[in-house]
Parts: sequence; structure tokens; C-alpha cells
Amino acid sequence: MLQVRTDHVRSQVGSRDHLMFTNKARDVYAEMIRERVDILALANHPNRLRETYESSTLPIGAFLTLVTELVEDCERCSDCHEPEWSSEGFHPDDGFVCSTCHDENYFCCEHCGNLRSFDTDYESIGDELICRRCVDYHYYWCEECEEYDRDSHDHEEPGCECEAPHLRFRFPANGAGTIRNDERLSLELPAGTISEEGIKAIYDSLLDALPGTQGTWDILQTLEPVWQTKRGNYTRRLSTALHKKGVKIPPEALSHVGNVAREHSSATSAYEVEVTRNLNLPAEAFYHDSSCWWQSYFASRCALKNWGGIGLRTFDSYGNVSGRAWVQPLNENLEPTHESEAPRAYVVYNGYGDLEGYAPARIVAHLTGMTYRKVSLRLDPQFVNSSAGYLVSDQSTCENTPDISYSANKHATLDSSDIIRKSE
Repeated sequence: MLQVRTDHVRSQVGSRDHLMFTNKARDVYAEMIRERVDILALANHPNRLRETYESSTLPIGAFLTLVTELVEDCERCSDCHEPEWSSEGFHPDDGFVCSTCHDENYFCCEHCGNLRSFDTDYESIGDELICRRCVDYHYYWCEECEEYDRDSHDHEEPGCECEAPHLRFRFPANGAGTIRNDERLSLELPAGTISEEGIKAIYDSLLDALPGTQGTWDILQTLEPVWQTKRGNYTRRLSTALHKKGVKIPPEALSHVGNVAREHSSATSAYEVEVTRNLNLPAEAFYHDSSCWWQSYFASRCALKNWGGIGLRTFDSYGNVSGRAWVQPLNENLEPTHESEAPRAYVVYNGYGDLEGYAPARIVAHLTGMTYRKVSLRLDPQFVNSSAGYLVSDQSTCENTPDISYSANKHATLDSSDIIRKSE
């Protein structure tokens, strides 16, 4: 409660005559409070106090007693700075607030019962407002429900235990034979892969150098994002691709692109990899332990098993899973096939950990002796991150395939012929 100088009341109004405090008198000043007359300021300003007394028609003793008690029963709101009866206001952690500010700016945490400002962090859980402190200490976030709950709980992993039909398969190993299901392979990729940030920087450079040119981004997507391939270095391949579209890039702009590409190129990368069709392992065995493919989008995993898909995994020096991506072999029609050793192409997507970005496509391209490009993907009923992935195939196929889409019954027993229906 605010400390006020009630001695002003006595010195400016007169001697106290101990008259009884009347209900009528209190009603007069209660009305002043309701009308936002500042009793606290009144008590500390002699001239205003005298004027109020003279216009009140109250006996001096009643007036003195009334003002003194009003001063003691009144507090100033810390939000709007107006006076309010102490009994009608509220006390949050940081002071006193009037009923109006309380109704507009505060809530009562349903867990701890404390008054909290709407300016502080809070959560709406069910029909209740809970302050951030209580949320952090007493509630659990459920990834499956996507909401907070008072109690932690487990969900049964939905889906079925259908098995991939071809577990005894082989996968190319970069001209050194093949690897089997769950067989570990050590490989080292050469330096020179251009990062996704580097490709975006190159695109920005081309926009400046070739204003008005259409399809520049699509052209970049046809090029394998590595500095050196059998078809030449990156700037030579870019110049050739632009020339096919009737575009000539100035030498100084091409030189700048080369500098950007080298600045964003990777060093030599070493990996310990496995390919597997044991897709009934728990999500943590595939690095991303909260993957929706083991929860609400479980049909995605059923489809992968029955389409002949493969899990590509990397491992750290302690043998722990460090990355994961899905690899789907594709037949001559660029549709799923169980043929994993020599299909026409592979599509690589949903990479995590060490296999984010271009990394899994680089590995598959290295193992198969192919090239790759980024493509848009629609694989019904699978959930595909950002609706994009990487096509790994021969140069001509990559250049002429900007997107891939297909759908199938998730429990079909697939082969490479007629069970997949190509999406239009």
C-alpha cells in the first residue's frame, strides 16, 4: 500500500471532532473513486483538499475521518496509475492493479493460481491458461499429440509389421562389386562438392550478369553440384548448358561464378555407410527418432517396404547412427522397382544428420557411377520433406527430368512392371 501524508488532512481541514463515520459519507467518496477522482493525490494537496471539503456539505469530523480512511484503503494501479480500493484491486507479482487493468491485461494461471500479465509467456492448454513457469516445470510436450499434457505418456507406434519382400539384395559399391543388406562399407568422397548455399550464391551472380534471362535456376539444377566431373569443371559445364539455351555468359561473370563455386566447395569426406531393407527397426535406428514415418505418416514406411525402397545410414566412429536418407530404385519408366543393383535410376530423399542436403545423393552417385540433380517429388502416400529430393541417374535422364511423381497401394506386392500407377 502506498505511504501517504495523512497529516495533511489534519493540518488543512481542522481538528478531529470524532464524529461517527456515516454510510452516506462513504458513499460520496466511493462515487469519487468510481469516477476516478484521485483520493491519494487529494490527500497530499492542501488546496484541493480544502476545495473538496467545502463542496462536500459534510461535517468536518466525518470528512476528516472519511478522507483519512480512504487514503489508507486506497492504492494506485501500477499499470494505469489511477487509484483503486485496496479490496477491489489485485496483486500480481510486480505490484497492485485496478480491476479494469486486471480484466484487460492479466490472467490467473490455472495451475499455480498466481496472477500473470498477458505480456509474459504462457500457453493455452485445453481451456486453461498456464504460465510459462508452470508449463516448463509441470507439463510435457507430446510430439504425437502436438500439444502439452499434465502427464507424460507413450503412444503405440501405429502401422503394421509388413516386411520388405526382398531382404537379400545387393547394392553397387563404386566399381568394387556390391554390398549386401546391412553390410558396412567405408568410402571417401573427393573434395569439391558445392553446397546448397553456394548454388544459391551462383544463381544470384547469374541474375546480376544475365538480367532478363529465363530458366536460369532450372539450368543450375541440371548440373551436378561438384567442381570437377568427367565432363569438365563446373564453369565449363555451366557455360555449355547456357549455350544450349542460346545464352552467352560474359567471361568476367563466368570467372566470378568459378570463384563462388570454389569458395563453397567441400573438403574430402569420409563415411561409414550401410544400406538396409530392415525397415521395421525403431525410428532411433534411423537417426530421426521422432520421425512422422513411425507415427502419423506410418503408411509412408509401409509403402517404402513394399516398393523396394532402401534405408541409407551412416555411422560415427563409435558405431552410432549419424545420418539417414531413403533411397528408392526406379525402373525404365522412373517408377519404383525392387531391382537395386542395376536400375535406371534412384531417387534419394528425407535426409537427416550426416545425410542432410546433397550428401546422400553424392554417396549414391559415387557408389553407382552416376550423376544427380535436385527434383520435385510427389510420392503418394509418402510424406516427402519439402516435396523435393535428388534424382541419381545418367546425365541425359537428369537433364530431362525436373520432377518425379508416382502413387500406389501401400500394401501392393510390387515388381518392375505393372503395379505402379504413374501419376499424371
